[in-house]
Amino acid sequence: MVREVIKKLKEKHDDTTKALDPDVGCNKKVFVTAPTGMAAINIDGQTIHSYAGIFNNYVDWKFLANKNRNGKIGERLKRTRVLVIDEISMISCHLFDKVDNLMRDIRGNQKPFGGVQVIVLGDFFQLPPIADDEEDPEGLYAFCSEGWRKTFDECFNFSEVIRQKNDRFIRVLNNMRVGKLTADDERYIKSLSRPLNLPHGIIPVNLFSRKIDVENMNLSFFKKIKEHEEIYVAIRDVRNNQVKLLEKCQFPMQLKLKVGAQVMLLKNKDNKHVNGSTGIVIKFVELESTDKDGRLAKRNFPVVRFRDGDELPITDETWEIRDKHDIVLAFCRQVPLDLAWAATIHKYQGQTVDAGKINLKNGFSKGQPYVALSRVKTPECLQVLKFSPDLCKASPVVENYYIKTFGENYW
Repeated sequence: MVREVIKKLKEKHDDTTKALDPDVGCNKKVFVTAPTGMAAINIDGQTIHSYAGIFNNYVDWKFLANKNRNGKIGERLKRTRVLVIDEISMISCHLFDKVDNLMRDIRGNQKPFGGVQVIVLGDFFQLPPIADDEEDPEGLYAFCSEGWRKTFDECFNFSEVIRQKNDRFIRVLNNMRVGKLTADDERYIKSLSRPLNLPHGIIPVNLFSRKIDVENMNLSFFKKIKEHEEIYVAIRDVRNNQVKLLEKCQFPMQLKLKVGAQVMLLKNKDNKHVNGSTGIVIKFVELESTDKDGRLAKRNFPVVRFRDGDELPITDETWEIRDKHDIVLAFCRQVPLDLAWAATIHKYQGQTVDAGKINLKNGFSKGQPYVALSRVKTPECLQVLKFSPDLCKASPVVENYYIKTFGENYW
C-alpha cells in the first residue's frame, strides 16, 4: 500500500525522464522518509534526519535553518512538493515540530511544513518514540505535537491485513495490537514456543527487546567462527564531563570481526547502504586511516557483501553530538558496524522476515510483542519465547486518540 501511494505521487510530481538524485537538479519533488535506516530501506527512502539535515536531536530548528538555508539541504526542502513519513509511531512530537518549524522557516511560508503536502503512515499501537530518562513516553507521540491538527485535513484507518493470510493468526495479532487478548489467544501464542523446523538450512532472525540480549546472542554465534579476528577500539572524547552523552552512540566501544561474521551498518554510507543495512564480512583490506593522534596510518578494514550483492570496504566514521552553538560535546570514531545474527525489535519495525525467533524476555515497551510477532508472515515460521500476557498492553493515550479520530469501533 505504501509503495503504491509513493508510486502515484512520483508519477504526478517527479520528472521521471531524468535521473532522480535528491541533491542534483529540480526533478525530484517527492521525498520519502522514515525514523530508522531499516524502515527507510524498506520504502526506498531516507531517514527523516537525513532529509532535514538533523545531525543530532539536541540542536534547535533555528540553528539548523541558519546552517542549511543556502546549501543542498535547504535546496532540497525548498523544492519539496510532497513529504512522506512512514512508521509515524516512532516519530516524537519534538521531531515532528522541529521539521515543521524548519521547513516553514527555510521555505518562507508559515503554513504547516511550509505549504508542503505531508502524508504520514503507520500505526500508533506499534513502537512509541524513544524517551529520555526524564520524559514520559505517553506524551511523546507525534499526535501530541503542536502542529499535528493544523497539518492534516483527513485521517484514514486501514483495516485490511496484507502481510499475513492465516485468519486465526491475524485475529490473534489484532487482539494483541490493541491489548485485548482472550484466553484462547494466549494459549495459541504459547503453542508457538515449539522449536522451528525450517527447510534449506534457513536461520530465523533472532529478535529481542533489549540490546544486552542481542549482544549475548551475537557473541555466541561469533565464537563459532574459526577465523582470524580483527579488533577495532573506538576513539572517544567528551567536553565538560558530558560522559553520559556517549551512551547515545550506537558505535561499539570495541568491535571484533572475522570473515563470515554477519554484520549491520550503523551509519549511512550512501543512499543504498544505510544505518540498518546487513551483510557478511568477506575479507579484510589494508587502507589508510587517522589514528588517535591524528596521524595517517595503514590498518585492516572489513569488506562487507551486502544483501544487494554490493561489496564495500567499511572504514571508520565519526559520530558526534553538538550543542545549539555547534560545539562538539561528545565524539566517537569507530568502524560503524555491529554483529547482526540478532537484533532488537525496534530495528525491525516495518520489516517482513521469512522466519523469526522472538524472545520477549525483558520486554519494556508497549507495542513490542505485536511488532515482533507481526514481522512474520505465517505462524509455521514463528517461534515465540518468554511470552507473558502482561506484556500485551496498549497505550491508553493511543487508544483515546483512535477513539476520538475513528470512533469506538476503530479496531
